[in-house]
Amino acid sequence: MMFSSEKRYTYADLLAWDDTIRVELIKGVPVPMETPPVIHQSVIMDLGRQLCNHLLGKQPMALYGIGVCPLASTRALPEDINTLVIPDFVILFDRTGQNDSEYRGAPPLVMEVLSPSTDRQDRVVKYSLYQQAGVQEYWIVDPVKQMVLVHTLNDGRYGSPIAYTKEEPVPVGVLEGCEIDLTTVFPE
Repeated sequence: MMFSSEKRYTYADLLAWDDTIRVELIKGVPVPMETPPVIHQSVIMDLGRQLCNHLLGKQPMALYGIGVCPLASTRALPEDINTLVIPDFVILFDRTGQNDSEYRGAPPLVMEVLSPSTDRQDRVVKYSLYQQAGVQEYWIVDPVKQMVLVHTLNDGRYGSPIAYTKEEPVPVGVLEGCEIDLTTVFPE
């Protein structure tokens, strides 16, 4: 699909497009999403397995592949929403902003797994967007360097990230008693 560089699009436009087109909207600009490499998918699956095992029988919900409108209120109309992202993984406590295909608001935890095509988007654009929206904890997972950078919101800003490698478990700040074992996330 061809997008006009002159036009700014909304979530209403995105809803009208063919559902096989995977795009994110960043302030009205469509950003096509490529199919992630196998390592990206493998990392997401293992992170998800560990998080879901911890959450089994508990109230919080772990989701992947859901559209997130981090700056939109639950009452915003699709034609008024110009930003929608599809994070690799989110944790939700409050489901009032959720429906079958989207979540409106700032999830407490967002994880993005880097790919060559998403590196800048995840490190710069989404970092800024998640900080502005008030995402408490933002993880940037780097399969090549086999590390996780955890950004925690303090006074409305992300400070310096804490870097984790396979040598130590990563505590999930928004989930009491939850730690991620990176030796299974990055097995090689």
